[in-house]
Amino acid sequence: MANIGIDLGTTHSLISVFEQGAPRLIENVFGSPMTASVVALDSDDRLVVGAPAKAMLVSDPTRAVAVFKRHLGTQARFDLGPGYQLTAFELCALILRDLCSSAEQALGEPVDSAVISVPAYFNQNQRKDVITAAQMIGLSVTRLINEPTAAALAYGLQERDDESTFMVLDLGGGTFDVSILEMFEGVMEVRATAGNAFLGGEDFTRTLAQWIAARNDHSFTDLDHSTASLFMELAENSKRALTQQPSVSLDRDMQGLRVRFDLSREVFEDINQTHIRHLRAPIERALHDAGIARAELDRIILVGGASRMPLIRPFVVKHLRQLPESTLNPDHVVALGAAIQAALVANDAALEDMVMTDVSAFSLGMEISRQIDRKRRANGFFKPVIERNSIVPISRLEEVQTVEPGQQRVTVQVFQGESPMVEDNVSLGELQVKVPYNRDECEQIDIRFSYDVSGLLEVEARTSDGRTSRLVITALSGELTPQELKQRIAELEKLKVHPRDQLPNIDILARLKKCYAMSLANDRELIMDWITEFDAALARQNPREISMARMDIAARIDEYENHYGN
Repeated sequence: MANIGIDLGTTHSLISVFEQGAPRLIENVFGSPMTASVVALDSDDRLVVGAPAKAMLVSDPTRAVAVFKRHLGTQARFDLGPGYQLTAFELCALILRDLCSSAEQALGEPVDSAVISVPAYFNQNQRKDVITAAQMIGLSVTRLINEPTAAALAYGLQERDDESTFMVLDLGGGTFDVSILEMFEGVMEVRATAGNAFLGGEDFTRTLAQWIAARNDHSFTDLDHSTASLFMELAENSKRALTQQPSVSLDRDMQGLRVRFDLSREVFEDINQTHIRHLRAPIERALHDAGIARAELDRIILVGGASRMPLIRPFVVKHLRQLPESTLNPDHVVALGAAIQAALVANDAALEDMVMTDVSAFSLGMEISRQIDRKRRANGFFKPVIERNSIVPISRLEEVQTVEPGQQRVTVQVFQGESPMVEDNVSLGELQVKVPYNRDECEQIDIRFSYDVSGLLEVEARTSDGRTSRLVITALSGELTPQELKQRIAELEKLKVHPRDQLPNIDILARLKKCYAMSLANDRELIMDWITEFDAALARQNPREISMARMDIAARIDEYENHYGN
């Protein structure tokens, strides 16, 4: 079975295969590896995909649709003609079918499974729709991989012996993703990821189309569908031309309209200042979550077709004080990385010395109630259990209690997101927990979230009588056979050890207690501060933080013991 990777993009999609130790792009029937993510209904009422559909965006825009990837996870429907109202995931299924057909012709064998890339900041509903689209054409999704992570894999395969900390900026047609990674001894570790699922090259194009219309005394929002499509195509062509030349001029009649303008790179940058400002927030969030300063970045890699815009490099240099690089084709690199991930999943011998770790893009948690005043409590608050950008696989334990004595049932509502209120986050499911009757006190419940690299989430509740309730959420992962599900749950079991019960941390705590026993007066206060500091790090259950704290405390203990011994 071939190791297939798919980049399901907003403006273009690609399919690749990993063979003979390297990924390779597969061309479509038009001889190009890039298939336009456009679907149309032709004059014979046949659904067409790619280049023919893209041509219809201008010639017959009421029967063609693009940029539908942005509507995954919603109930939006697109009208292509009488009897053809399709959802975003149905349209994506048509793109996937076309890609797989090209691959089957090229490889001479069926394509029945693939790794598909998604924007890092796609939520559960959006990821689920990608899986649904694949299922509609009989394609099994072995893994969903974040787009910047896929890009990093493509670079990592070329330079797997390097050691560096680098940032991937992925500006595609409809999304912007940022990932910070560390590479060392064949291991690629994602430190943090952030993004904006509604910011991409299409937004820059639309802003330019509005500017061109205004320069010619038209309101873009008042244009009919056909004319608006014409201005969008003109804006896209002008935007692309600016990557090769400093300015663009036009003065011609277009379908009865006189269109004239002079556009320079400086003007293009000026009219897109709002979008440029919106690029900053995900970058800052990723740096903050990774705990890394700009100066600690060894490399910055640009990915995605929209990263070619001439305003992007100056922005990166100004904001991150470093020249970015793009030695691989920005349009191709995500698809290549997806094929590498497919080979990793299949344990391809060519990648035996390569290891990839990832992080959770969103926080995972549950609904809790909070005391408002002495008489009132309010529901609907979000309690994160696994924080965003936690390295996966991971297992975290949170202690909660019933709202009142005598309560015999608790509903654990599971959510994904960053809002303090659950109504603004994405619901993943719920777990009903039976609680032992205790009329005198509130009962304590241990809630454990365990999350693996494929997106499998297990929620486990243990009550004081030792009974356990369990919920397994597979909507964030690819398709799993019963055997695979059983195996992954078994692997998660190995993680269900609190940091306080891990041998290296037990050893440090024992050494601290020994130092405390040896000391007197002020020294005891100092060592108690160390114990409190380390205990706080253990309580936060962040493996990287605990490891750093353990090294720091161990060095202090060594110094203290040497001093005491003398």
